[in-house]
Amino acid sequence: MISATKNRVASFLIVLSLLPLMNSSLAADLPTTTAEVYDIHDLLAGAKDEKKNPELATELTKLIQETIDIPSWIDKGGKVGTIKYLAGQLIITQTKENQKDIGQLLDKLRETRSIQVTLEMRVIAAPAGLLRTADIDVAMDVNLVKRGNAPAKGAEKRKPLQGTFLDDDHVGKLIKAVQASVDARTLTAPRMTVFNGQEGSIHVGQEMPFIAGWSDLKNGKRQPQISNVKTGFISTIQPTVSADRKYVTLNLKASIVTLRKMDDIPGTKAAADEKLDIQKPDLAVVEADTLVSIPDNGNFMVLLAENEEKAKDPKAIINILLIRPTILEQKLK
Repeated sequence: MISATKNRVASFLIVLSLLPLMNSSLAADLPTTTAEVYDIHDLLAGAKDEKKNPELATELTKLIQETIDIPSWIDKGGKVGTIKYLAGQLIITQTKENQKDIGQLLDKLRETRSIQVTLEMRVIAAPAGLLRTADIDVAMDVNLVKRGNAPAKGAEKRKPLQGTFLDDDHVGKLIKAVQASVDARTLTAPRMTVFNGQEGSIHVGQEMPFIAGWSDLKNGKRQPQISNVKTGFISTIQPTVSADRKYVTLNLKASIVTLRKMDDIPGTKAAADEKLDIQKPDLAVVEADTLVSIPDNGNFMVLLAENEEKAKDPKAIINILLIRPTILEQKLK
């Protein structure tokens, strides 16, 4: 019994004596790593809401892990690479060689983000016949307009587009014709600058309040529930600059919304002795929704007409949207 106990103790002591050798062997199998802190505030600057920064940081983390030495990341089953996000910074543990590649990747992303696009727009209300005065022919759903991916099954298809590309001479003729006509006017001429790939939005008009409902009874009273409807020119645009810096692809949604009237409708919560009318805006909407590739400093014109037939009536008033993208490239310091 004493002999068996001595044997177990001897075996335990042998294992303890081998642990340093085992640990050094395991350490030798792992490459040398360093921890680096990367400030990415500038790469998160396109977020409209700072609350989305962690979400953007997660996307950036995924890009790094899927681009730089994929098998090395612990999240991918590797043994050395980790990324943590903290207050606008990425804390990355990786080999020195991979840290260098990560720095180069972030520099490339900054180079892309250094590109901005200025979008000059002009919204015109004019008789359709004015386009002929300016020698402009409008095609219906022209092949030059590049559509986006086919919509998913069951998704609403984009409406047919009436538009064309214009050179500066035709734009000049159109503006002069508008200025000379008593039936034409420029509604608005907004301009904005956004980062490459960033979505921008414009609203030139009013927000009209209306009673959308009523609260439940409280102390014998109800409070109106107020909502707002936007009228005027409304647009969201996302520009993407081509790799050769010669074209800008615009994901464009634009509409002109007019309030025709406000209908009063009896509220469903009303008791027999209550009058709780709610309001329903009656809106007239003309819009365009397309993906179009425009040359840098080129001009594209799209009609915001109710239908194709109205655009053919020379006396009918139609809405014309002119848009001109300009690529701005800032030099990195």
